[in-house]
Amino acid sequence: MTEHVLSGSKPLLLYSLHHPQLSLAEPLAVSLEFDAEADQVVAIAYDLNLFGYRKSEWEALSDLRQTVVDLYCQLQESQNRLGKEATAIWKYLSQVVQS
Repeated sequence: MTEHVLSGSKPLLLYSLHHPQLSLAEPLAVSLEFDAEADQVVAIAYDLNLFGYRKSEWEALSDLRQTVVDLYCQLQESQNRLGKEATAIWKYLSQVVQS
């Protein structure tokens, strides 16, 4: 079994979700990593355990933004039925994301 290796890491702060109704109250820490095997860039928000990936940094960040928005909307809709881990993520997201 071959280990999948990500090479090169570039930390950055994400200041916007590029969404018409949602904004960030504070930036999200993101790591951009190049997946040489798949020839893709992976944008990872370790605080949320989320990632986005595509061929370019811009596309990977866009994918991550959409993933954050989707998760926020899903957790918001079901916040009264969340388990322990999802509640912790919702608590963090609801402080960072503003509607």
